[in-house]
Amino acid sequence: MDQAEENTVTIRIKQIFFDRIASLEKKLEWRANSTHWSNHFNKNPKFAKFHFQRPGIFLIVEILAIDLVQRPERFEKVPYLQTPELFRITLGKILRRNLTIQEAKGDYDLAKELIAQVFR
Repeated sequence: MDQAEENTVTIRIKQIFFDRIASLEKKLEWRANSTHWSNHFNKNPKFAKFHFQRPGIFLIVEILAIDLVQRPERFEKVPYLQTPELFRITLGKILRRNLTIQEAKGDYDLAKELIAQVFR
């Protein structure tokens, strides 16, 4: 493992959130305070590699800070963020983009519709 890989945590996210990070609209990412994420974040990664279920589509993003904070109320009903404390990852510059979003557009439109139905 080279130094760049040692300083990088890989995070799988939904495409809608991936797109928000890629557009610089989303500057925070959240993870449960689990053993899995504690093991990753205790290594103080400097970069995050974000991807979703499409081969070759990813972002490498600078990590400005990783803080353990009390879970905000707005996440109370989010099933994968049910620990009392969450890791708040503050994102910086996008250092590398490998995007072929056009081929994933059909899946993205479907995901948007499903998410809209959940929050109606």
